[in-house]
Amino acid sequence: MDTWLIFFIIVTIYALVITILYFLRITRIPRKRKRVKSIPRELFIEVERINGDLDSFRSAIIEKSLIGIILGRRGSGKTALALRIAEALRGKKKIYAMGISNAPRWIKIIDNIDKAQPDSLLIVDEGAILLGARASMKELNKKFSNLMAISRHRDLSLLIITQNSAMLEVNTLRLADYLLIKKPSLLQSEMERPQIKRIIGKADKAIPDEDFPKYCYIISDYYEGLVKTSLPGFWSEKISKSMKHTKNI
Repeated sequence: MDTWLIFFIIVTIYALVITILYFLRITRIPRKRKRVKSIPRELFIEVERINGDLDSFRSAIIEKSLIGIILGRRGSGKTALALRIAEALRGKKKIYAMGISNAPRWIKIIDNIDKAQPDSLLIVDEGAILLGARASMKELNKKFSNLMAISRHRDLSLLIITQNSAMLEVNTLRLADYLLIKKPSLLQSEMERPQIKRIIGKADKAIPDEDFPKYCYIISDYYEGLVKTSLPGFWSEKISKSMKHTKNI
């Protein structure tokens, strides 16, 4: 009788332990999942894919510290594209800009590249003015070259806007991770550096003549193709004309 009693107690305890463990398993507080950062898909709408994956390019813009260059004729929507990217990155990265005025308050305008903090995006509008090849020995250009070299270590992404790559330092082009090409001017492909001349020609053929400011040709390790873009929600003609004063200085 004692043996059966002992056996009954052991089985009861075992069943109780199993029940408790099961209860703890189904009622435990779920671990908070890390929020995955993402860029709105409407930022780049695919029109024609050459190779790569557009989603991979979108993710890389957020997750990595990349150096990008936006090229295109005057009035092709270069600044609008840069600010649209900034708008998509709002809340994910700190946003800084040089050469832009009348921008929203969440874009911090700086006059010195050293003021850009880590884990941020720095937009340099009209790179041909601020970083012209003729002024390669100026202090600003030297600082920018150094900043580009260490940008990945500081989690700093750079987006340079210019009409012609020939106006930029060779080192700037060598360190670029991607190109966003807007509609080039009539003679731009002929005036570009040999390394970019072929790419500009390819982009020019892909971008339609009608409503060309809406289109952009992407060249990167992640993706190559023609995409459609939209204006930032805060865009105005006042912003698009803000560089005129800078050009006259």
